[in-house]
Amino acid sequence: MNELVIGSRKSRLALWQAEYIQGLILDVNPSLKVTIKPIRTRGDVDGTTPLPQVGDKGFFTAEIESALRSAEIDLAVHSLKDLPVNLPEGLKLGAVPHRVSAMDALVSLDGVRLKNLPEGAVIATSSVRRKAQLLHLRPDLRIVDVRGNVETRLKKLELEGWNGLIMAEAALDRLELTDIPRYRFTLDEIIPAAGQGAIAVEVAEGREDLKLILAAVQYDPTFQEVESELQFISLVEGGCKVPAGAHAEIHNTTIQLWGMVASLDGKTLLKDTVSGPTITSKQVADELFARLVKEGAREILAEARELVGESI
Repeated sequence: MNELVIGSRKSRLALWQAEYIQGLILDVNPSLKVTIKPIRTRGDVDGTTPLPQVGDKGFFTAEIESALRSAEIDLAVHSLKDLPVNLPEGLKLGAVPHRVSAMDALVSLDGVRLKNLPEGAVIATSSVRRKAQLLHLRPDLRIVDVRGNVETRLKKLELEGWNGLIMAEAALDRLELTDIPRYRFTLDEIIPAAGQGAIAVEVAEGREDLKLILAAVQYDPTFQEVESELQFISLVEGGCKVPAGAHAEIHNTTIQLWGMVASLDGKTLLKDTVSGPTITSKQVADELFARLVKEGAREILAEARELVGESI
C-alpha cells in the first residue's frame, strides 16, 4: 500500500481528530501518502433538529460510512460517542487511540461551579443525558437546546446571555481553547456519554491490509474501556433518545465501570459502579446493568422512550 485516504466530517474538531490519526500513522509509516477527505454529513446540514428526534447516531456518520463501504476512503475517523452502538453490516471498529478527558465541563463567561449558579440559571445542552443529570442536581435550572460545532455553540453562549453551556472537555482541549472558563464535572455529578473523549477509527471488514496501520493507532486500555461502556449502552438500548451514560477506567489489571440511567426530568436517577479484571470488561457491564435493572432501570427507560416518541 502506497496511499491511504481518511474520511472525516468537515468541522474543525473532526479535522483535528483526522489529522491526529494521520500523524500516528505517519510516525510509523513515514513513506506512506496519507490524505484526508472531508465529507459533509446529514448532521452537519441539519443544525436545528434536537438530537433526541434524529433517530440513531448515524445522523453524524452515515455519509462517511457510505464512502467507506464504496472504498472511496480506507479509514473513517469519528468522535467515538457519535457512532451507533451497533455498526452497519460490513463495518467494524478498527482501532481506538489513547483517550484524553472523558468528562463533561460547564463552560461559562466566569468559570462558575454548578452549585454557585443563580436560581433559575439557563444552561444550554442538546443532550438528554446531560439534561437529566443537571436537573437531578439542580431542579431549578432552565435547560435550552443548542446545536452546532464548538465555535458556534461558544458564540451562542455569549450572544444568548446563557449562564452556561455543557460541552465535552476533550473538545475544548483538542482545539486548545484553554483560556475559556470551565468547571469540570466529577463522576459523582455527571457521568459522561459512552466513548466520550475517545476517537474511533472505523474500517470495512476484511481489510487485512490495514492490520499494521491500525496497530499503530490502537491503545488497548482505552479500547477495553470503551468496549465496556458500549456494552452497557447496548444493554440500555440507548442512543441520543434516553438519559444514560457510562464511563470506565482501567488501573493496572482492574477495570471500573460507572453507569447511570434517569428519567427525562431527572427526578429519578439510578447510578452504580462495578469493578473486575480487565479481561471481563463486557461482563462488568452486564453486571452493572443487571444491578440497575433490579432497581427499576427498564421501567425508567421505557417511560423516557415513550415521552421522547410523543415529542417527535
